[in-house]
Amino acid sequence: MPAMTTERSNTGHGEVFNKALLPASFDPLASLSRDVGGGMHWPIAPTSLLLLYLGSPEHARCIHLIAEGAFGGGLVDGKGEIIPGLEDLFDGGSTTTFVDLGVDLGTYGNAYLQRVFNRATGRIVLMRRLPAITMRKYGTAGFVQTTRDQYGMETRTFFAPDEIVHLKPPCPMGHFYALPDWISASGMIELANAATEWNATFFKNGAMPEYAMIVKGSTLTDPQKQAAREFFRREFRGLDNAHKTLFLSFDNKETEVDFERITAEMKDGDFLKMLDAARDRIHMAHGVPPRLLGIMHAGGLGGGGEITGQLKIFEDLRLSAIRRRTRDQMAPTYRALGLNPADIRHRPLDLTPPDTDREKVKDWLDANIIDRDEARSLAGIDGETALAKSRAGRLAVLTKMLAES
Repeated sequence: MPAMTTERSNTGHGEVFNKALLPASFDPLASLSRDVGGGMHWPIAPTSLLLLYLGSPEHARCIHLIAEGAFGGGLVDGKGEIIPGLEDLFDGGSTTTFVDLGVDLGTYGNAYLQRVFNRATGRIVLMRRLPAITMRKYGTAGFVQTTRDQYGMETRTFFAPDEIVHLKPPCPMGHFYALPDWISASGMIELANAATEWNATFFKNGAMPEYAMIVKGSTLTDPQKQAAREFFRREFRGLDNAHKTLFLSFDNKETEVDFERITAEMKDGDFLKMLDAARDRIHMAHGVPPRLLGIMHAGGLGGGGEITGQLKIFEDLRLSAIRRRTRDQMAPTYRALGLNPADIRHRPLDLTPPDTDREKVKDWLDANIIDRDEARSLAGIDGETALAKSRAGRLAVLTKMLAES
């Protein structure tokens, strides 16, 4: 019979955790990637993968789009109906549980579902997601979860092998842990994040001067030097202080003050091409169509037809594969509950054409996937004439004519 065991200990070498005694760079989460009582190391520290998630809006958005698209429709039977007996077993409901697992899969490449057993009957009575960042494989004994409370007290919880369902994508590495399927774009994510931070630091600190102030025909007095020093230190740095003027007064009429550029001029958009390239590679690695992220490429048709087409590709080639693999990995659990895995599925995306669903058109407009004119045309607000004049409308009319011929 599987049994979960828990032990608590102080962090460090048997001492109560006291952050004041640790280096300023200490990160409690970082220690989760270390060996934890025999736990197997991840190939890439999960905290590093978390930093990539935090550093790229495109990357984070792709993760949530896939998680919601794959699992947000809920767990249903073959007729599309909710399965009450199964639904009640999930802590917080199956939809929330699997979406959370999907976010872990997208961020870390690994997700963990705990199966809680009734010790007397051996039946599964509860299923809940365990955050992947806290989990490690514990040799052949099962799994170990390491968490810390607000006082730094460490808790290690051990799980038998059949208490945990380990979900993961296909991985060529063949290790117990899987690499995220977007890992090939990690370099571009880091590069885009570095460029963003460099620009932010430049404006925040003013650490690299653009100009040198050169005084000719006179010598600055100590108060003048101090005034200039304080100006560049406190009044010139930061976005709110941009374009402020330094005033210096000289008694000597022969005194000249020049500002000479000593660094290359920074132009607006110096990093835009690189950021655009990184953005494109990120959504390509995730398999998320660009229009779902609000990205419009030159030459695109726009309108509902293009969006519906990209949604169908997203559903057929990306989301359905994730659902199928998840169902296969959950199959032993469903069988243990007396259910046929073939009769259980996650509800797929509704690919109803947008011109018959005004609410979807509104959602796409709010997400900047389509512009206002396209939205009005797709929703039929301007009538048949306006719809026929729109790009999507002309395509719809042409498609209808071809279908009727």
